[in-house]
Amino acid sequence: MLCTCSTIGATAEAYGARLGVPVLRVDRPMAAAAVAAAPERDTVRIAVVASVDSTFGPTCDLIREEADAAGRRADIRTVRAEGAWKHFEDGDRDGYLDLVARAVDAVTGVDVVVLAQASMADAAARTRDDRTAVPVLSSPGPGLRAAAAAVRQR
Repeated sequence: MLCTCSTIGATAEAYGARLGVPVLRVDRPMAAAAVAAAPERDTVRIAVVASVDSTFGPTCDLIREEADAAGRRADIRTVRAEGAWKHFEDGDRDGYLDLVARAVDAVTGVDVVVLAQASMADAAARTRDDRTAVPVLSSPGPGLRAAAAAVRQR
C-alpha cells in the first residue's frame, strides 16, 4: 500500500506493520533525499513548506527519523504557504500552486526545500529559478518509484 497523505503516514506504517501489510509513505523517499542534500556537513538545513499546519509535525518527524538513520542532524524550518489551502479547497489549482511557489521563493539559508504535501508537487516548476537556488523536493515521483521497486522485489 502506498500512503499519499503526509499527515497520517506514520499511522499507516504502524498499522501496516501490525497487520503484516507492506506500507510505504509516499514522502519517505523525499525525506531521505532531503537529508542527503548536504553531504559535506553533519547537519542539513531543510525548509518544510506546507499549506496546512497539521502536516508540519508528521513531516518534520519523518525527516528527523531519516536523519537519525543516516547518522545526521536535520535543522528544520517550517514555512506556511499562507492562504494556499483556501485556494485548494476552492478548486483553484493555479492559485494554490502559485502561493506555494511564492512561499518557496521566499526561503533562504537552507540546503533543500521540501514540499510537505503531495498536492504541492507542481509548484516546484513555478518557483523562480533566480531566487530558488536549492533543490525543491516533492513526494509523488520518488514515492511512486520506491513503490514500483518494492513491488518488483516481491
